[in-house]
Amino acid sequence: MLDLKAELIAEKAKIVPELEGWRDIAALNIKPATGTIVSGRIDRLSRRLVLIDETLEQLDLLDRDGYPDTPDIVADADLFRDIEDQVRTIAAAFKRLVHKQPEGVTARIVAGAIQEQ
Repeated sequence: MLDLKAELIAEKAKIVPELEGWRDIAALNIKPATGTIVSGRIDRLSRRLVLIDETLEQLDLLDRDGYPDTPDIVADADLFRDIEDQVRTIAAAFKRLVHKQPEGVTARIVAGAIQEQ
């Protein structure tokens, strides 16, 4: 995850000055067609920066949550017995579950030909 963070931070460092440059160009006396292209680029880079910032924020939240570790639950006796009882009753119910096989076509071979029954 550190590689992704570093990559996003590096990309942001490239986008920020480029975005500033496009905004400077947009402030000039440029033709409307040029302005449309410049405006589109500014919008795209602005969206990209927002996405990068949001992603970095989410990655930080994952870090604070202990990612990638998911610690085991330390269960006291009551919790352990409760879960153990649930597993036992689910297993008992599962034993009574019958998997219905899909109905198929029965065929028999007679003198090299297949005949459906």
